[in-house]
Amino acid sequence: MMFFLAIETKDILAGLLVLFLLFGKVGGKSVLSLSTEQEVELGKEVAAEVEERYGVLQEPKYTDLVQEVGKKIAEVAPRKDVQYSFTVLKTEDVNAMAAPGGFIFVNKGLVDYIGFDKEALAFVLGHEAGHIVARHAARMIERMLKTDIIIAIISRSERWSRMLSLARDLMFLGYGRDNEFEADRWGVELAYKAGYDPQGAVRFFQKLVKDEKGKPSKLAVFFSTHPPTVDRLNRVEAQIRRLEQNAHH
Repeated sequence: MMFFLAIETKDILAGLLVLFLLFGKVGGKSVLSLSTEQEVELGKEVAAEVEERYGVLQEPKYTDLVQEVGKKIAEVAPRKDVQYSFTVLKTEDVNAMAAPGGFIFVNKGLVDYIGFDKEALAFVLGHEAGHIVARHAARMIERMLKTDIIIAIISRSERWSRMLSLARDLMFLGYGRDNEFEADRWGVELAYKAGYDPQGAVRFFQKLVKDEKGKPSKLAVFFSTHPPTVDRLNRVEAQIRRLEQNAHH
């Protein structure tokens, strides 16, 4: 009788531990929430992999432009607990990415694709900064950890390995439809606040819509990791109309 009671008590304690790890809070924060420090550390590791994979471009023609626009976007971004960095990658693919913790990457191919259009670039960098402002990666990692009960009871190093894997997947596979739409809203808003014409976003999407039928290989990753371009175009146009209406009141 004592043997069965011991097993039952052990099971109850294990269940309570899992529930605490999944839903408990310390200091008002979830036990499985990512701290800013953890988010930045994850970002550093993912960023190092990205830079090794693609290589960092050092041509001033590209880097000076991205740094100039990126600095203005960072200045108006409301999230101030991370330091934003902007890096140009040596790849012709038309894409940009945001790692957790403030690390933003722009492919050489994207800068070429938009023809060094500062307004379009401001939207793109604002979009990527939007992922960081909204903590999309951190929130999705927290959500995924909470659905994986085993994570709640494994070692810290194994949990970190799992979080790093999730961060890497989000970086390369995209943040999902709703998060991309939210990042578009941030892209328009941050570009506008930084003093850039948000119509750059419209020009960018109009060009993508025009080229989408041909689907050149350099655009393949972009189209596979983002919502339908026409939907995005319609949404940013509506947002810009609201901005213009508010500016006249």
